[in-house]
Amino acid sequence: MNQHENALRLELAKAVSSRGVDTKGVEAIASQVKFPEKIRGINPCVAGICFDFFVDYENLFDLLKAGPFGPVKIFPWGFPEPDLFHVSIEQDFAEIPRLG
Repeated sequence: MNQHENALRLELAKAVSSRGVDTKGVEAIASQVKFPEKIRGINPCVAGICFDFFVDYENLFDLLKAGPFGPVKIFPWGFPEPDLFHVSIEQDFAEIPRLG
């Protein structure tokens, strides 16, 4: 397991710690996470986990093609022309109980 995979598992474990997901569940989730861009943040969401990315225009569409996943929020940075996008992707996993 490389340093990136270790960091991913640690952040996933933190994000789902309040939802009773055990180590095997975290491992199962980590093995399903496949994005072409570096994940910049991992947070719990209503239906699973939200992954945050910062990408430029050229990589935005490659990231969006990496689905299937749930709702996507895109916030453009830069004025007057966006040169960077903050993308938040929500993904549901069977191993994570829903909030609420």
